[in-house]
Amino acid sequence: MTRIRSKSHPQAALPTEGSASLISDDRLLEIYTAMLKCRLLRERVIKLAGRAELRALALGSEAVAAAALIGLEAGDVFVSAKPHPFAALLKGVPIRDIVRTLQVHPSTDSAEQAPVSAGVLIASSAGPVPRSITAGALAAGAAFAARHGDCENVTIAFYNGANAGHSWRQAFHFALAHDLPIIQIRQSARPLRPISSRGRSGKSAPGSLPIIPVDANDAVAVYRVAHEATAHARRGSGPTLIDCVPIRLTGERKQDSDCIVRMERYLQAKGLRPERIKGSVTTMFTRAVDAALTVTRPNARRNGKARGSGKRS
Repeated sequence: MTRIRSKSHPQAALPTEGSASLISDDRLLEIYTAMLKCRLLRERVIKLAGRAELRALALGSEAVAAAALIGLEAGDVFVSAKPHPFAALLKGVPIRDIVRTLQVHPSTDSAEQAPVSAGVLIASSAGPVPRSITAGALAAGAAFAARHGDCENVTIAFYNGANAGHSWRQAFHFALAHDLPIIQIRQSARPLRPISSRGRSGKSAPGSLPIIPVDANDAVAVYRVAHEATAHARRGSGPTLIDCVPIRLTGERKQDSDCIVRMERYLQAKGLRPERIKGSVTTMFTRAVDAALTVTRPNARRNGKARGSGKRS
């Protein structure tokens, strides 16, 4: 049985090979800051947007997104079957664009898109092809282009239990067969069942897929695994599937298993005093989000009136 990587107390996070085992204080605070911004984005924008698929982003997604995407380079690509505002934020999409995307009516095509220039690709729901299949093809295509384009860029693909169907597995098998630089990150309440791989010979090799289970509430553990998988992909060594499942440790209360609470305990144990930056980050980011909402709300109201006029006619 594969053991899920986690930590029983702040000092007990499992190290991995390479530089990921020693995380600098600056990087730890960078991850924590990113998590705070993602949580604030959830509270300030996603609830206001009224979009069920965005409100359904599980608590703990802040840790997974921040830890997995914080070290990406400009040319790296993020792919998802559904809009993912946390990923857009961490890939450098302006807050105004994120807010505008969330406020567009979900039936319009622009509601499913994020700026491609930032390396964020969201599958479109238009047409008969399910978004999970489109997203899998996007991820494989982006990684294939990087693999054969003489560069070290990687593709990060997010998906959850609801869209973790056969199409994503097909994309991963394709990536494995061609040694593509893909890191697929699955977030679900239950661990992924073992699946077999088919190599170039076509013979089944049960259990050979590079799947790494990790605690979704443990940002440090997710960072170490994602960092190692990204370095693995950049070396041309092929894809990795990271299975993020939330775990409540023995004797831990529900509120204490929250990913941000855990990260704060970890930082406090290292003497980094997260409370010194929490207030300033919260104030500055809230102002930025409110400014973006002020700019985009008139456009959203005009779009709503236009849709209403269309229905009356």
